Amino acid sequence: ADVASNFTCLSGTIEYKGDKGNTWIDTYCTEVLTGHILWHWYDVVPGSQWEAYRTLSPDGQLTAIALDGPSGGRTEVINCPDGVLLFTIDHFAGPGIFSPDNHWVLIGTELRDVRNSGMLVATLPGRGVAFSPDSHLLACYDGSLKIYSLDLLRTVRMFDAKVENITDLAWNGGLMIYGSYGNYHRCASDPSLGFQSLAASLEIIRGNVASGGLADIQDADDQRLVIRPGLVFFSGQPPIEIEVDSRTDQQDANIIEMGIESSGDTHVLQTIMLFDFELKTWTEVGAGEVSQIDDLKVVDVEEAHRFIQDGTGKVRAKFRYSSTGPRFTYPWFARIDYARWRFFN
Repeated sequence: ADVASNFTCLSGTIEYKGDKGNTWIDTYCTEVLTGHILWHWYDVVPGSQWEAYRTLSPDGQLTAIALDGPSGGRTEVINCPDGVLLFTIDHFAGPGIFSPDNHWVLIGTELRDVRNSGMLVATLPGRGVAFSPDSHLLACYDGSLKIYSLDLLRTVRMFDAKVENITDLAWNGGLMIYGSYGNYHRCASDPSLGFQSLAASLEIIRGNVASGGLADIQDADDQRLVIRPGLVFFSGQPPIEIEVDSRTDQQDANIIEMGIESSGDTHVLQTIMLFDFELKTWTEVGAGEVSQIDDLKVVDVEEAHRFIQDGTGKVRAKFRYSSTGPRFTYPWFARIDYARWRFFN
């Protein structure tokens, strides 16, 4: 029995002992407080050894009934208050799993939009296991545990699950607990982070350090690298320019997410650049004025292989700062709290 809202749905199988050996599949939807049966759904399926699985959506409005038998099966999604069949998926792929916001249902490897008559949104990289509490991520399993983004419609993280088959998965913020038949493991890492690399080296190409260093840009902890302008020798040359390098083992990544948390004085332009190892040149990937308080700027860059050195996994980034408006005090400052790369397949 599943209980949600003010009613409950019960499902089971009753084998009919007639000559044809049919199986009766029964589901009752009953109001909890009064015991009144709202509706009774049943089906007669040919042959024996059929099974029925059912799940209820978190808001208690929908139920997914999956029928499995020797000749195949199907999944039916029903509106609980009136018993109306909303849509049918004409194959069996295990019991449906509803998202916490009631917008999605997982049927095996299929993600379907409940709001649009079960429209197929994506075929997942593995069997769907569980949604995150905010309904932005879901976990899939095909021998590895993959975290799939519903916003990006792609895998953003993968774990070696170390169990034969994921049967349970619980989320709590950045902590996942997953397991199979009593064999449980914990993953204390935010599954939405992708594979992350922090700055491993720092070079001040132009400018003067007022305070801080490499360690201060490796965590978003309000400990900052603070730089003031240096000498420039021709027009257009940025008075502050720094380079950070790192390495990654994700050389087959498809997308790089470059992030920098920074701030500065008014009228300061920040330019983000990545080194293209194929063209052997710097490529601008983002630019904009910095805020006067810490603000995380994130840039997604496709064709990630161009910006990852083949063999070594080295990655390089530059941050340039220049004044864009009237300046009544000097020197002005640029401040960096955190810089990192994230890699997504």
